[in-house]
Amino acid sequence: MEEGLHQQAINLTINYFGIDVLDKGKFWYPEFSSKLNDYGIVKNGRILIGRDAFESLSVLGSTIYHEIQHVKFGSVSGLEYQGETLYMMEMRAYQA
Repeated sequence: MEEGLHQQAINLTINYFGIDVLDKGKFWYPEFSSKLNDYGIVKNGRILIGRDAFESLSVLGSTIYHEIQHVKFGSVSGLEYQGETLYMMEMRAYQA
């Protein structure tokens, strides 16, 4: 993907799949992070989407949806859950 088009691809993907980015009255709009060498993460109150998520439209859509589920399940900083609780939270986000 051309540099500078990642955020536009995120925006279009959210619209295409109709992903609900609203939780408890707050918009959690995912942002592209060129520094993230992963699919996505919730960190410091932000949803960051990395380069790995741009493998295909379906991977990008499922990554965005997955990270939104973490927010809806209560993660804001990305550090709230550790060990088995983190494992269970990942399972719930994948099952959503």
